[in-house]
Amino acid sequence: MARRQLTAEELRVLVQDGRAVFALMPTAAQERALDASGVEWYTLPTLDLSGPPADVLERLQDAMTEAFSHALTGNLNFLQSGLLTLADERLERGGNAYPTGLLEFDEAIGGGFYDGLHVLGGVTGGGKTALALAVAESNARAGRPVLYVTYEQSRYELWGRLISTRVGVGLRQLRTGGTIDQPISAKLRENSAYIDLTNEVAPWLSVVEGNGVEGGSWGIDRIAAQVRRLKSAHGVAPLVILDYLQRMPSGDTKDRRHQIDDVVTGLQVRLGREQNAPILLISSVGRGKYGELVGQPLEERLGVFKESGGVEYTAYTASLLYPLGIQDAYALGLDGPPVPGTGRAALHGLWKYLVLDLVKNREGEAPRQWVVKWYPASGRFELVMPVDADSLAGEKSTVGGRRNSR
Repeated sequence: MARRQLTAEELRVLVQDGRAVFALMPTAAQERALDASGVEWYTLPTLDLSGPPADVLERLQDAMTEAFSHALTGNLNFLQSGLLTLADERLERGGNAYPTGLLEFDEAIGGGFYDGLHVLGGVTGGGKTALALAVAESNARAGRPVLYVTYEQSRYELWGRLISTRVGVGLRQLRTGGTIDQPISAKLRENSAYIDLTNEVAPWLSVVEGNGVEGGSWGIDRIAAQVRRLKSAHGVAPLVILDYLQRMPSGDTKDRRHQIDDVVTGLQVRLGREQNAPILLISSVGRGKYGELVGQPLEERLGVFKESGGVEYTAYTASLLYPLGIQDAYALGLDGPPVPGTGRAALHGLWKYLVLDLVKNREGEAPRQWVVKWYPASGRFELVMPVDADSLAGEKSTVGGRRNSR
C-alpha cells in the first residue's frame, strides 16, 4: 500500500502485524517518527516513478529488495560511498571551522568551532557574552555567516554592546537615545566605525531575540529552519550562538534538568549532525569558588556544569571562562591589573585577567588552560600565556610564603 504519510494508528498496526515500511527520500523528521514508532522500515534508493504502472511497480519491487539487502551488509555501503561523499562535502566547504581568534585555543580544538555542539560556561558578568560577541564579529568580518540567538538581552542591547566598543558611544547614551538636541542616531549616521559595522558585519551577523518578543520564541525547530535559510543563502551552515542554555524553551513538561538534556541532545542532532552547523552554547553555571578553580582537579572544574544537565557529556568541547585571582596572577609571574584612575590605567587601558579553561575536548588534547586579558571597553580578548596547573600550586605556596614573611 502506498501512502504519503502514515498515522500513528497505522504505524501501530504495522508493528503489531510485523510488516515493514519502505520510505522514498524520507525527511529527517519522518525518519525520527518512524524510529520512534518502533516499526521495521527501510530507505529506498533514488527511484524513477515515471512510465507505465507495471514498470514502476517492477522498479519499486527491485528497489525494496535492494534496500532490504543493504540492511544485511552493516556499514559496508556507508564506507564504500556515504563516508567518502561526506568527506568530499567537508573538504568543499573548507571544514566549516569558525575560529575564536585566540590562536592557541583554536589550534587545541582543531582550528575553531566545527560541526556540532560546543559549550562555554561561566557566571553572570564573567565575560561569556563579550567573548561570544567577539567571536561573532570576527567571523562575520571574514565573510562567515553567524546566527546569534539571544534569550536574555534584546537585539538593540547586543548590537549596542558592539557599537559601544567599536564606535565609542556609551551604553548609557544608547539606552536613552541621546538628547533632543544631540540624538544618538544622527551621530551614528555620520560615524565611519558605525558605517563599517553596517557594511562589513551586519550582512553576515543575524541577531534575533529568542524570548518570544519578535513573533514567538525560538526553539530548536525555528532555529533549524533559519539555519537552513542561511545555509541556502551562503552555501555553508552558519555558526549558531545561543545565549543562553537555561533560558531556551523546551516545550516539554519534564523537570528543568531533563528539559535541558532534551534541548542539548536536540541541538546536537538537529543542528550539528543534520545541518552540519557549529553551535556555541553559552551556559550559566554555579558560582562556586571561581578564584580557586584554576588550581583544582579536572573533576572539580567539570563539576560546575552540574546544574546544566548533561551538557558536558554531549558537547564536543566544553570550556569555562572565569576570573583569575590576584594571588594566582602573582604566582604565574603576572603584574596586577591596572587600578581605575591611575596613570597605568590611562596608559594601557583597563583589563581583567580571566582563565579560559578547556575542560573537555573530544577530538584533541585536554585539559588546557590559558590566561587571557579582557578589555571590557573595547570588547577585546588577548591570550597571555598557558597555565601549568600542576605546578601552579607549588608556585602559589612559595609566593604565599614570601608574602607571609614580610
